[in-house]
Amino acid sequence: MHDPKVEVTATGAVSFQSDFQGSPKMYASYATFHPGKKGSLDRAVDWLTDAYVHRLYKGKVVTDFDEVTRRFPDGTFTLSKIVFRLVSQICRSRGRVGPPLCG
Repeated sequence: MHDPKVEVTATGAVSFQSDFQGSPKMYASYATFHPGKKGSLDRAVDWLTDAYVHRLYKGKVVTDFDEVTRRFPDGTFTLSKIVFRLVSQICRSRGRVGPPLCG
């Protein structure tokens, strides 16, 4: 049973590439949000993208933490792409066509 006095929080993390310190490197950051509060996730995503990665580091997000909704459409390594590739490799190793579910 959910206690209304307990505030639920969640954290989303991203990896990003930047040449902030000279040569291109990979960095990571995260933002905590309140899933029950309207707009909290959007504010966290906006902060990660605009304030932190783009403005401070002049970088580009390469991972997307949300497997259901693409929060960072330019992300090279979205969770859905990684899972699709992994399932495809498993299917090929078993001599099957796939996905979905190795046909």
